[in-house]
Amino acid sequence: MAEIQRRNEQSAAQRARLAGSPEVGIFWDVNGGLILGAFLEEAETRGRFVQHPVSHEREWIMLQRVLPALKDMEYDDPPRGRVVYDKVTRRFRLYADACILRNNDLMAKIRRQLNLPAEIEVGPDNFYQCKKCLGLSTEDVAGLNAKGRRKRGFVLDRKSYVHHLAFLIMEALWCHFKGQRRQEDGIRDVNPLRDNEVRRIADLQVPSWISIAPANSRFSRARAAEQAIARVETAIQQAWAAWAHLTKVAKRPHRMPDRQQSETDLFSRVRATCSAAVSRLPPERMAAPPGPALEIWNDVSAALTYSFELEIATLNRYSQHVRWLEDQVEFFLERLAYSIATDKKKDHRELAIRTGVNLVLVDRIWKFAITEIAGQLAKTPDELLLPDRDDIEATFFARVDGVCAAALTAKSVVVPYRRGR
Repeated sequence: MAEIQRRNEQSAAQRARLAGSPEVGIFWDVNGGLILGAFLEEAETRGRFVQHPVSHEREWIMLQRVLPALKDMEYDDPPRGRVVYDKVTRRFRLYADACILRNNDLMAKIRRQLNLPAEIEVGPDNFYQCKKCLGLSTEDVAGLNAKGRRKRGFVLDRKSYVHHLAFLIMEALWCHFKGQRRQEDGIRDVNPLRDNEVRRIADLQVPSWISIAPANSRFSRARAAEQAIARVETAIQQAWAAWAHLTKVAKRPHRMPDRQQSETDLFSRVRATCSAAVSRLPPERMAAPPGPALEIWNDVSAALTYSFELEIATLNRYSQHVRWLEDQVEFFLERLAYSIATDKKKDHRELAIRTGVNLVLVDRIWKFAITEIAGQLAKTPDELLLPDRDDIEATFFARVDGVCAAALTAKSVVVPYRRGR
Protein backbone atom coordinates (compact mmCIF):
# COMPACT_ATOMS: atom_id res chain seq x y z
CA MET A 1 0.00 0.00 0.00
CA ALA A 2 2.87 2.35 0.74
CA GLU A 3 4.24 1.78 -2.77
CA ILE A 4 0.84 2.45 -4.34
CA GLN A 5 0.51 5.63 -2.28
CA ARG A 6 4.00 6.73 -3.36
CA ARG A 7 3.05 6.39 -7.00
CA ASN A 8 -0.20 8.26 -6.52
CA GLU A 9 1.65 11.14 -4.91
CA GLN A 10 4.05 11.64 -7.83
CA SER A 11 3.72 15.13 -9.21
CA ALA A 12 1.68 15.58 -12.37
CA ALA A 13 4.41 17.82 -13.74
CA GLN A 14 7.02 15.06 -13.52
CA ARG A 15 4.76 12.51 -15.18
CA ALA A 16 3.94 14.98 -17.94
CA ARG A 17 7.65 15.72 -18.50
CA LEU A 18 8.45 12.02 -18.87
CA ALA A 19 5.30 11.11 -20.83
CA GLY A 20 6.13 9.22 -23.98
CA SER A 21 9.56 8.11 -22.74
CA PRO A 22 10.36 4.38 -22.87
CA GLU A 23 9.93 2.48 -19.62
CA VAL A 24 11.21 -0.67 -17.97
CA GLY A 25 8.64 -2.87 -16.32
CA ILE A 26 7.20 -6.20 -15.23
CA PHE A 27 4.12 -7.94 -16.58
CA TRP A 28 1.85 -11.00 -16.37
CA ASP A 29 -0.48 -12.70 -18.83
CA VAL A 30 -3.54 -12.44 -16.61
CA ASN A 31 -6.71 -10.30 -16.80
CA GLY A 32 -5.85 -9.39 -20.37
CA GLY A 33 -2.32 -8.44 -19.39
CA LEU A 34 -1.09 -6.75 -16.21
CA ILE A 35 1.74 -4.37 -17.12
CA LEU A 36 3.55 -2.14 -14.63
CA GLY A 37 6.16 0.29 -15.87
CA ALA A 38 8.69 2.74 -14.47
CA PHE A 39 10.58 5.51 -16.26
CA LEU A 40 14.35 5.15 -16.29
CA GLU A 41 14.67 8.07 -13.86
CA GLU A 42 12.45 6.22 -11.38
CA ALA A 43 13.92 2.75 -11.94
CA GLU A 44 16.63 0.87 -10.06
CA THR A 45 20.08 -0.07 -11.35
CA ARG A 46 21.07 -3.68 -10.71
CA GLY A 47 24.37 -4.70 -12.22
CA ARG A 48 24.46 -3.60 -15.84
CA PHE A 49 20.68 -3.35 -16.06
CA VAL A 50 18.13 -0.68 -15.17
CA GLN A 51 14.97 -2.43 -14.07
CA HIS A 52 11.62 -1.99 -12.38
CA PRO A 53 12.27 -1.05 -8.72
CA VAL A 54 9.84 -3.64 -7.31
CA SER A 55 9.96 -7.41 -7.88
CA HIS A 56 7.16 -9.58 -9.27
CA GLU A 57 6.60 -11.13 -5.85
CA ARG A 58 6.24 -7.82 -3.99
CA GLU A 59 4.09 -6.23 -6.69
CA TRP A 60 1.81 -9.28 -6.68
CA ILE A 61 1.15 -8.88 -2.96
CA MET A 62 0.00 -5.30 -3.52
CA LEU A 63 -2.05 -6.23 -6.59
CA GLN A 64 -3.87 -8.95 -4.63
CA ARG A 65 -5.18 -6.27 -2.26
CA VAL A 66 -6.88 -4.36 -5.07
CA LEU A 67 -7.73 -7.24 -7.45
CA PRO A 68 -9.65 -9.99 -5.59
CA ALA A 69 -9.41 -12.31 -8.63
CA LEU A 70 -5.69 -12.72 -7.90
CA LYS A 71 -6.17 -13.71 -4.25
CA ASP A 72 -5.86 -17.48 -4.76
CA MET A 73 -3.02 -17.29 -7.28
CA GLU A 74 0.73 -17.29 -6.67
CA TYR A 75 2.77 -14.59 -8.38
CA ASP A 76 4.62 -17.13 -10.52
CA ASP A 77 1.56 -19.19 -11.53
CA PRO A 78 0.63 -17.17 -14.66
CA PRO A 79 3.14 -16.44 -17.44
CA ARG A 80 5.27 -13.40 -16.63
CA GLY A 81 8.32 -11.45 -17.70
CA ARG A 82 10.13 -8.13 -17.51
CA VAL A 83 11.68 -5.37 -19.60
CA VAL A 84 15.11 -4.02 -18.61
CA TYR A 85 17.54 -1.49 -20.07
CA ASP A 86 21.08 -2.70 -20.76
CA LYS A 87 23.60 0.05 -20.00
CA VAL A 88 26.34 -1.71 -21.97
CA THR A 89 24.50 -2.20 -25.27
CA ARG A 90 22.19 0.79 -24.59
CA ARG A 91 19.19 -1.25 -25.67
CA PHE A 92 16.02 -2.50 -24.02
CA ARG A 93 15.66 -6.24 -23.37
CA LEU A 94 12.42 -8.14 -22.95
CA TYR A 95 12.58 -11.46 -21.10
CA ALA A 96 9.38 -13.48 -20.86
CA ASP A 97 7.68 -16.83 -20.54
CA ALA A 98 7.39 -18.65 -23.87
CA CYS A 99 3.58 -18.41 -23.60
CA ILE A 100 3.82 -14.61 -23.68
CA LEU A 101 6.31 -14.55 -26.55
CA ARG A 102 3.78 -16.50 -28.65
CA ASN A 103 0.96 -14.08 -27.76
CA ASN A 104 1.29 -11.39 -30.43
CA ASP A 105 -1.53 -9.25 -29.02
CA LEU A 106 -0.01 -9.13 -25.54
CA MET A 107 3.48 -8.47 -26.93
CA ALA A 108 2.09 -5.53 -28.90
CA LYS A 109 0.32 -4.25 -25.79
CA ILE A 110 3.53 -4.45 -23.74
CA ARG A 111 5.49 -2.54 -26.39
CA ARG A 112 2.75 0.09 -26.66
CA GLN A 113 2.15 0.59 -22.94
CA LEU A 114 5.86 0.81 -22.08
CA ASN A 115 6.60 3.03 -25.12
CA LEU A 116 9.38 0.70 -26.22
CA PRO A 117 11.44 1.56 -29.30
CA ALA A 118 11.16 -0.57 -32.43
CA GLU A 119 14.58 -2.18 -31.92
CA ILE A 120 14.69 -4.20 -28.69
CA GLU A 121 16.15 -7.58 -27.75
CA VAL A 122 13.49 -10.22 -27.12
CA GLY A 123 14.00 -13.71 -25.77
CA PRO A 124 12.81 -16.46 -23.41
CA ASP A 125 14.10 -16.90 -19.88
CA ASN A 126 14.23 -20.18 -17.98
CA PHE A 127 13.38 -18.37 -14.75
CA TYR A 128 10.05 -17.18 -16.19
CA GLN A 129 8.19 -20.43 -16.71
CA CYS A 130 4.54 -20.92 -15.83
CA LYS A 131 2.99 -24.23 -14.74
CA LYS A 132 2.07 -25.04 -18.32
CA CYS A 133 5.67 -24.61 -19.51
CA LEU A 134 6.91 -26.72 -16.60
CA GLY A 135 4.38 -29.44 -17.42
CA LEU A 136 2.54 -29.02 -14.12
CA SER A 137 -1.19 -29.16 -13.53
CA THR A 138 -3.41 -29.02 -10.48
CA GLU A 139 -3.32 -32.83 -10.34
CA ASP A 140 0.41 -33.11 -10.94
CA VAL A 141 2.42 -33.39 -7.73
CA ALA A 142 5.85 -33.32 -9.39
CA GLY A 143 7.69 -30.19 -8.40
CA LEU A 144 5.20 -29.27 -5.68
CA ASN A 145 5.91 -28.85 -2.00
CA ALA A 146 3.96 -30.27 0.94
CA LYS A 147 1.33 -27.52 0.71
CA GLY A 148 0.67 -28.22 -2.96
CA ARG A 149 2.47 -25.12 -4.19
CA ARG A 150 5.25 -25.14 -6.73
CA LYS A 151 8.69 -24.99 -5.19
CA ARG A 152 10.34 -21.60 -5.32
CA GLY A 153 13.74 -20.64 -6.63
CA PHE A 154 16.96 -21.22 -4.74
CA VAL A 155 16.94 -20.04 -1.14
CA LEU A 156 19.42 -20.12 1.71
CA ASP A 157 18.78 -22.05 4.89
CA ARG A 158 19.93 -20.59 8.20
CA LYS A 159 23.29 -22.40 8.16
CA SER A 160 24.24 -21.12 4.71
CA TYR A 161 22.92 -17.65 5.49
CA VAL A 162 25.09 -17.38 8.59
CA HIS A 163 28.10 -18.85 6.77
CA HIS A 164 28.10 -16.27 3.96
CA LEU A 165 27.51 -13.34 6.29
CA ALA A 166 30.24 -14.51 8.66
CA PHE A 167 32.69 -14.65 5.73
CA LEU A 168 32.13 -10.96 4.97
CA ILE A 169 32.43 -9.94 8.61
CA MET A 170 35.63 -11.97 9.05
CA GLU A 171 37.15 -10.33 5.98
CA ALA A 172 36.41 -6.88 7.39
CA LEU A 173 37.79 -7.77 10.82
CA TRP A 174 40.96 -9.27 9.34
CA CYS A 175 41.66 -6.10 7.35
CA HIS A 176 40.97 -4.06 10.48
CA PHE A 177 43.43 -6.08 12.58
CA LYS A 178 46.15 -6.01 9.94
CA GLY A 179 45.95 -2.25 9.59
CA GLN A 180 46.14 -1.74 13.35
CA ARG A 181 49.00 -4.20 13.75
CA ARG A 182 51.12 -2.36 11.20
CA GLN A 183 50.41 0.91 12.99
CA GLU A 184 51.55 -0.65 16.26
CA ASP A 185 54.76 -1.78 14.53
CA GLY A 186 55.33 1.70 13.14
CA ILE A 187 55.32 0.32 9.59
CA ARG A 188 53.98 2.36 6.71
CA ASP A 189 51.06 0.32 5.39
CA VAL A 190 51.59 -1.01 1.85
CA ASN A 191 47.83 -0.68 1.40
CA PRO A 192 47.37 2.99 2.40
CA LEU A 193 43.60 2.79 2.06
CA ARG A 194 43.11 -0.39 4.09
CA ASP A 195 40.49 1.45 6.12
CA ASN A 196 38.68 1.99 2.84
CA GLU A 197 38.45 -1.80 2.46
CA VAL A 198 37.09 -2.16 5.99
CA ARG A 199 34.44 0.48 5.35
CA ARG A 200 33.58 -1.06 1.98
CA ILE A 201 32.84 -4.41 3.58
CA ALA A 202 31.32 -3.31 6.91
CA ASP A 203 29.34 -0.28 5.73
CA LEU A 204 28.52 -1.29 2.15
CA GLN A 205 28.77 -5.03 1.47
CA VAL A 206 27.29 -6.38 4.70
CA PRO A 207 24.08 -4.28 4.61
CA SER A 208 23.82 -4.77 0.83
CA TRP A 209 24.09 -8.53 1.25
CA ILE A 210 21.38 -8.57 3.90
CA SER A 211 19.17 -6.50 1.62
CA ILE A 212 19.49 -8.80 -1.42
CA ALA A 213 20.38 -12.23 -0.05
CA PRO A 214 17.67 -14.89 -0.36
CA ALA A 215 15.93 -16.01 2.80
CA ASN A 216 12.65 -17.47 3.95
CA SER A 217 10.32 -16.71 6.81
CA ARG A 218 11.55 -19.56 9.02
CA PHE A 219 14.24 -17.52 10.70
CA SER A 220 15.01 -13.96 11.68
CA ARG A 221 17.71 -12.21 9.69
CA ALA A 222 18.54 -10.14 12.77
CA ARG A 223 19.17 -13.31 14.77
CA ALA A 224 21.16 -14.78 11.89
CA ALA A 225 23.38 -11.68 11.92
CA GLU A 226 24.09 -12.20 15.62
CA GLN A 227 24.94 -15.84 14.97
CA ALA A 228 27.34 -14.79 12.21
CA ILE A 229 29.09 -12.38 14.58
CA ALA A 230 29.31 -15.12 17.23
CA ARG A 231 30.88 -17.46 14.67
CA VAL A 232 33.46 -14.82 13.77
CA GLU A 233 34.26 -14.26 17.46
CA THR A 234 34.98 -17.98 17.87
CA ALA A 235 37.11 -18.15 14.74
CA ILE A 236 39.09 -15.02 15.59
CA GLN A 237 40.04 -16.48 18.98
CA GLN A 238 41.76 -19.37 17.21
CA ALA A 239 43.38 -17.06 14.65
CA TRP A 240 44.57 -14.69 17.36
CA ALA A 241 46.17 -17.52 19.33
CA ALA A 242 48.03 -18.72 16.23
CA TRP A 243 49.08 -15.17 15.43
CA ALA A 244 50.39 -14.60 18.96
CA HIS A 245 52.39 -17.85 18.78
CA LEU A 246 54.06 -16.76 15.55
CA THR A 247 55.15 -13.46 17.07
CA LYS A 248 56.98 -15.34 19.84
CA VAL A 249 59.08 -17.40 17.44
CA ALA A 250 59.74 -14.52 15.00
CA LYS A 251 63.10 -12.79 15.07
CA ARG A 252 61.32 -9.45 15.34
CA PRO A 253 58.08 -9.97 17.29
CA HIS A 254 55.12 -7.86 16.25
CA ARG A 255 53.37 -5.59 18.70
CA MET A 256 49.78 -6.77 18.85
CA PRO A 257 46.91 -4.25 18.82
CA ASP A 258 44.26 -4.20 21.54
CA ARG A 259 42.12 -7.10 20.40
CA GLN A 260 39.14 -6.34 22.63
CA GLN A 261 38.93 -2.72 21.52
CA SER A 262 39.35 -3.66 17.86
CA GLU A 263 36.56 -6.24 18.00
CA THR A 264 34.27 -3.90 19.91
CA ASP A 265 34.71 -1.13 17.37
CA LEU A 266 34.08 -3.32 14.32
CA PHE A 267 31.27 -5.44 15.74
CA SER A 268 29.43 -2.32 16.92
CA ARG A 269 29.60 -0.97 13.39
CA VAL A 270 28.46 -4.28 11.87
CA ARG A 271 25.53 -4.58 14.28
CA ALA A 272 24.41 -1.07 13.39
CA THR A 273 24.55 -1.69 9.63
CA CYS A 274 22.82 -5.08 10.00
CA SER A 275 20.06 -3.54 12.06
CA ALA A 276 19.41 -0.90 9.42
CA ALA A 277 19.43 -3.46 6.62
CA VAL A 278 17.00 -5.99 8.12
CA SER A 279 14.38 -3.29 8.69
CA ARG A 280 13.84 -3.03 4.94
CA LEU A 281 11.50 -5.13 2.79
CA PRO A 282 12.08 -8.91 2.64
CA PRO A 283 14.78 -9.97 0.15
CA GLU A 284 14.01 -11.55 -3.20
CA ARG A 285 14.61 -15.16 -4.07
CA MET A 286 17.37 -16.15 -6.48
CA ALA A 287 17.19 -17.88 -9.84
CA ALA A 288 20.61 -19.49 -9.30
CA PRO A 289 22.35 -21.42 -6.51
CA PRO A 290 23.05 -18.78 -3.82
CA GLY A 291 26.65 -19.81 -3.07
CA PRO A 292 28.23 -19.19 -6.49
CA ALA A 293 25.92 -16.24 -7.19
CA LEU A 294 26.91 -14.49 -3.96
CA GLU A 295 30.62 -15.02 -4.64
CA ILE A 296 30.20 -13.42 -8.05
CA TRP A 297 28.13 -10.61 -6.55
CA ASN A 298 30.81 -9.90 -3.95
CA ASP A 299 33.69 -9.78 -6.46
CA VAL A 300 31.83 -7.68 -9.03
CA SER A 301 30.59 -5.29 -6.32
CA ALA A 302 34.12 -4.83 -4.99
CA ALA A 303 35.63 -4.29 -8.44
CA LEU A 304 32.93 -1.77 -9.33
CA THR A 305 33.41 0.10 -6.06
CA TYR A 306 37.08 0.62 -6.75
CA SER A 307 36.43 1.43 -10.43
CA PHE A 308 34.11 4.22 -9.37
CA GLU A 309 36.60 5.47 -6.78
CA LEU A 310 39.44 5.33 -9.31
CA GLU A 311 37.57 7.42 -11.89
CA ILE A 312 36.35 9.96 -9.33
CA ALA A 313 39.82 10.26 -7.79
CA THR A 314 41.46 10.73 -11.19
CA LEU A 315 39.02 13.44 -12.27
CA ASN A 316 39.59 15.30 -9.01
CA ARG A 317 43.39 15.01 -9.35
CA TYR A 318 43.71 12.79 -6.31
CA SER A 319 46.65 10.73 -7.55
CA GLN A 320 48.11 9.60 -4.21
CA HIS A 321 46.39 6.22 -4.16
CA VAL A 322 45.45 5.68 -7.80
CA ARG A 323 47.82 2.72 -8.17
CA TRP A 324 46.32 1.05 -5.12
CA LEU A 325 42.81 1.48 -6.51
CA GLU A 326 43.91 0.01 -9.84
CA ASP A 327 45.37 -3.01 -8.03
CA GLN A 328 42.10 -3.54 -6.18
CA VAL A 329 40.09 -3.58 -9.40
CA GLU A 330 42.47 -6.11 -10.97
CA PHE A 331 42.52 -8.33 -7.89
CA PHE A 332 38.75 -8.69 -7.64
CA LEU A 333 38.35 -9.31 -11.37
CA GLU A 334 41.02 -12.04 -11.11
CA ARG A 335 39.18 -13.52 -8.14
CA LEU A 336 35.95 -13.40 -10.15
CA ALA A 337 37.56 -15.40 -12.95
CA TYR A 338 38.98 -17.90 -10.48
CA SER A 339 35.65 -18.52 -8.72
CA ILE A 340 33.87 -19.09 -12.05
CA ALA A 341 36.53 -21.37 -13.51
CA THR A 342 36.70 -23.53 -10.38
CA ASP A 343 32.94 -23.84 -9.86
CA LYS A 344 32.19 -27.58 -9.88
CA LYS A 345 28.53 -27.10 -10.89
CA LYS A 346 29.24 -26.14 -14.48
CA ASP A 347 25.60 -26.41 -15.51
CA HIS A 348 24.71 -23.52 -13.21
CA ARG A 349 27.66 -21.24 -13.91
CA GLU A 350 26.07 -19.01 -16.57
CA LEU A 351 22.92 -18.62 -14.47
CA ALA A 352 25.02 -17.84 -11.39
CA ILE A 353 26.93 -15.17 -13.33
CA ARG A 354 23.80 -13.46 -14.53
CA THR A 355 22.15 -13.63 -11.12
CA GLY A 356 25.24 -12.44 -9.24
CA VAL A 357 25.87 -9.51 -11.58
CA ASN A 358 22.23 -8.44 -11.49
CA LEU A 359 22.30 -8.37 -7.68
CA VAL A 360 24.98 -5.64 -7.65
CA LEU A 361 23.46 -2.49 -6.11
CA VAL A 362 25.08 0.06 -8.42
CA ASP A 363 23.30 3.13 -7.03
CA ARG A 364 24.42 2.36 -3.50
CA ILE A 365 28.00 1.69 -4.64
CA TRP A 366 28.14 4.99 -6.55
CA LYS A 367 27.09 6.97 -3.48
CA PHE A 368 29.62 5.12 -1.33
CA ALA A 369 32.46 5.83 -3.79
CA ILE A 370 31.63 9.55 -3.86
CA THR A 371 31.61 9.70 -0.06
CA GLU A 372 34.94 7.87 0.18
CA ILE A 373 36.84 10.12 -2.21
CA ALA A 374 35.25 13.22 -0.71
CA GLY A 375 36.50 12.08 2.70
CA GLN A 376 40.03 11.53 1.39
CA LEU A 377 40.05 15.05 -0.09
CA ALA A 378 38.40 16.60 2.99
CA LYS A 379 35.56 17.90 0.83
CA THR A 380 31.81 17.49 0.77
CA PRO A 381 30.37 15.25 -1.96
CA ASP A 382 28.83 18.31 -3.64
CA GLU A 383 32.29 19.80 -4.12
CA LEU A 384 33.59 16.89 -6.22
CA LEU A 385 33.77 16.77 -9.99
CA LEU A 386 31.94 13.65 -11.10
CA PRO A 387 32.71 11.61 -14.23
CA ASP A 388 30.10 10.23 -16.61
CA ARG A 389 28.71 7.35 -14.58
CA ASP A 390 27.00 5.68 -17.56
CA ASP A 391 30.27 5.45 -19.50
CA ILE A 392 32.08 3.96 -16.50
CA GLU A 393 29.36 1.36 -16.00
CA ALA A 394 29.22 0.41 -19.68
CA THR A 395 32.99 -0.03 -19.84
CA PHE A 396 33.14 -1.92 -16.55
CA PHE A 397 30.34 -4.41 -17.23
CA ALA A 398 31.62 -5.00 -20.76
CA ARG A 399 34.91 -5.97 -19.16
CA VAL A 400 33.09 -8.21 -16.65
CA ASP A 401 31.39 -9.93 -19.59
CA GLY A 402 34.81 -10.60 -21.11
CA VAL A 403 36.26 -11.92 -17.85
CA CYS A 404 33.29 -14.24 -17.32
CA ALA A 405 33.31 -15.51 -20.90
CA ALA A 406 37.04 -16.30 -20.70
CA ALA A 407 36.63 -18.02 -17.32
CA LEU A 408 33.81 -20.23 -18.62
CA THR A 409 36.10 -21.67 -21.29
CA ALA A 410 39.37 -21.64 -19.33
CA LYS A 411 40.91 -24.97 -18.33
CA SER A 412 42.76 -23.39 -15.42
CA VAL A 413 43.04 -19.96 -13.80
CA VAL A 414 45.89 -18.66 -11.66
CA VAL A 415 44.95 -18.17 -8.02
CA PRO A 416 44.70 -14.39 -7.45
CA TYR A 417 47.15 -12.89 -5.01
CA ARG A 418 46.82 -9.42 -3.58
CA ARG A 419 50.07 -7.65 -2.83
CA GLY A 420 50.32 -6.68 0.84
CA ARG A 421 47.43 -8.84 2.05
